[in-house]
Amino acid sequence: MDWRFVLFVAGQGIPGLLGLLATFPVFVLAASPGRKLRAVSATLAALAVFFAACLLAGLPDVQTSRLAGAFPVVGSLAVLSLLVPSIRALKWRWFGLLHAVTLFASAYLCFIGALGISHDAT
Repeated sequence: MDWRFVLFVAGQGIPGLLGLLATFPVFVLAASPGRKLRAVSATLAALAVFFAACLLAGLPDVQTSRLAGAFPVVGSLAVLSLLVPSIRALKWRWFGLLHAVTLFASAYLCFIGALGISHDAT
């Protein structure tokens, strides 16, 4: 495991991570009672997929694996599928417009994760 490269890839994702972390408290506060986890599920999924992609990027010879190369894209599709339940869990649906930040940040992190796994980030 190349921990330096894992930290390098994670560092390249800081702009996307800041976007996700900026919207996180807004979604928690705007959630209906008892639905806070559902309101932030897309954000949490985007974070989990990115950090898993960072860990995959540190594995030796991972760039030859087709399955690992598809991981960020499949993870982004999972984030996309969680957007509707996240929006429906909000008290005020118009706060769902902030999920545009989630989408853009997730796309950015998917790109960075894919570059890290293919080792094109170096």
